[in-house]
Amino acid sequence: MFTGVKGWPILADPKRAPIARQIDDADVAYRQALEPADQVDFIKCIYDGEPGAPDKLPFDALKAIVAAAHEKDKKVLVHVHERGDLEEAVAAGADGIEHAFQPQDPGSTAEARDVAALLAETNTCYCPTLVTWEQLAHNGDIGCLHQLVDDGFATHDDIPEITARPICGSEFPRHSAQDSHIRFDYAMRTLGLMHDAGVRISAGSDVALLMPSPPVALLRELHLLAKAGLPLPAVLAAGTRHSAEKIGRQATITVGSVADALLLDADPYADITHLIDRSRHIGTVRAVRPSWGEHLAR
Repeated sequence: MFTGVKGWPILADPKRAPIARQIDDADVAYRQALEPADQVDFIKCIYDGEPGAPDKLPFDALKAIVAAAHEKDKKVLVHVHERGDLEEAVAAGADGIEHAFQPQDPGSTAEARDVAALLAETNTCYCPTLVTWEQLAHNGDIGCLHQLVDDGFATHDDIPEITARPICGSEFPRHSAQDSHIRFDYAMRTLGLMHDAGVRISAGSDVALLMPSPPVALLRELHLLAKAGLPLPAVLAAGTRHSAEKIGRQATITVGSVADALLLDADPYADITHLIDRSRHIGTVRAVRPSWGEHLAR
């Protein structure tokens, strides 16, 4: 992960800080991106902050990182804040854009249409992380947690554990509840037109601050993509093929695959809720790590 000097998440997230490299020079960025490229699956850049501020990765450094990664056949995903960040990331050659952007005019879809045209033209993958913005927008809202229970994404037993987390009810660094509401609502209104424009959309839960677990957050993301108007084949592609493609992999079920396979006796192309309905689950084929069952079985 690459960020600016003392940029996100260096000061706010001590767990992720050790994997982040602080960059303020393009030549250094190029060398440091080449060094680990053979040992990583992909590279992520944080391109968030005021232009020219030391905590924002310089644009020339972003271009250098992308060039180095592509020399090693690695993909680069770029975390953005505003439309300008997104446009510069695409200009630098980013393979994927992480997070729905903050619109300047939430009442107009014009920005989304312009962004959709750009992403479709460049075949850049778009990962809106709807569930991230939903969580940050409704942080501390007990009604939202009960809605997750009603929708099948949590149990009543999960609620005390979630509300006891230090982040619950606290302001998240860099993203206010108000801004998160705007990003969530705007993305929900405009993802359909992005799909219609030919944008490749991928599913990413990113964080599970107020969800039972990251796998459950991913299921919630798929649910929200469908609610935003994506056809079910596009929703399932977002969680499988497109997510694999954006990091340079092929979505197949083969020996050595790292993703979990969820076996159903129902067709998720007919109803996305079959993915969370335990009565429809035949079983799982798990990757070698803690996985779906612990939280979905409760």
